[in-house]
Amino acid sequence: MINLLMVWFKSKGVDLFNNNKYTVVIFLSLFSSRLVFSLEPEDLLVSDALSKPCLSGSVQEADLMSCVSKGYILAQKKLNFNYKVSIQQENQKIREYLISSQKKWNISKFKQCYPELENGQEGKVNFIDCATKAINERNDLLESVFLCDFNKIACTFKGDDIIKLLSDR
Repeated sequence: MINLLMVWFKSKGVDLFNNNKYTVVIFLSLFSSRLVFSLEPEDLLVSDALSKPCLSGSVQEADLMSCVSKGYILAQKKLNFNYKVSIQQENQKIREYLISSQKKWNISKFKQCYPELENGQEGKVNFIDCATKAINERNDLLESVFLCDFNKIACTFKGDDIIKLLSDR
């Protein structure tokens, strides 16, 4: 395949890789990985979804995109609020754990959703829906463990045993 690509580029008058197969491999791996992981849900959202009704019974792509966009935006807003409240921990170790776990989560949060994009137009809807589910799972964790008083304040922990408990999961 590498030889074919080099021949194809040469036939077009481009000696992009100077007959170096390793350069082609590096180029292809960077190019293909950027295709898959450069797309984020925000790139696909309907910009005015919050002002539109969610017609969940509709089979029209525009209606479905609007509905999943609205769900994603609302879940993301909730996550931002939940995280801001959660990190107001008095226990410094728990606060540091929350910050580092959120950073780790952010790196791979939609990893399981990217294959959805390979399913044509409906893949976009499924991708945003999958991303929303990932965000809602994170919201559930923050709300069930770190938020108290109807999710208005950060819970107070006497020790930092919760870190070990969550790390063992």
